[in-house]
Amino acid sequence: MVNRRSLDSLEYLSLHACTNLVHDRCRYIAHEVAEFDSKKTENVEGNIKDDFTNIGLRNGVEINSDLEEINVKTENFSSLSTTEQRQVMLQQYIQEFKRYLWSYVPWYLYGRIVERILAGIIDCIEEIKSTWKLGTNMPVFTLKVWAMVKMADIIQLKQLRVLQIDAMPKMIRSNILRNLD
Repeated sequence: MVNRRSLDSLEYLSLHACTNLVHDRCRYIAHEVAEFDSKKTENVEGNIKDDFTNIGLRNGVEINSDLEEINVKTENFSSLSTTEQRQVMLQQYIQEFKRYLWSYVPWYLYGRIVERILAGIIDCIEEIKSTWKLGTNMPVFTLKVWAMVKMADIIQLKQLRVLQIDAMPKMIRSNILRNLD
């Protein structure tokens, strides 16, 4: 008799892919924030939108550009300090990623997606924490962890009615509580 392996559901595969996407993007933005060079900031907003357009096109999805506009003003971006530029860049990235991610999620999966997003962020934070050594450059390491924790802002959605704060790690929990409306 042939043993047949059952196939995973499409929902399970999609949730797992969401975790991987968040993990990948979390690692990417942490690297970008840590390696940020203020001299290369001519078109930060355009570069961030291009990142998500490329993701969408690579996956065969057309991104709807009529969604909400970015709230962060970038006219005087070059006049900001490097720290402020990093914060603006990270905030824009989070807004674009949030828009990209939630535009493809049906309302009945919001709770499960939040769990998978948190799992991806926590996995990424644990991964970078495991690379810490005595000779690690602490300012760069701290920037990477800060950027990863800040990525938890993508789970703050007005349509989301229940948020299980007690299931979150303390470093993410404090960031979420600080930003609740």
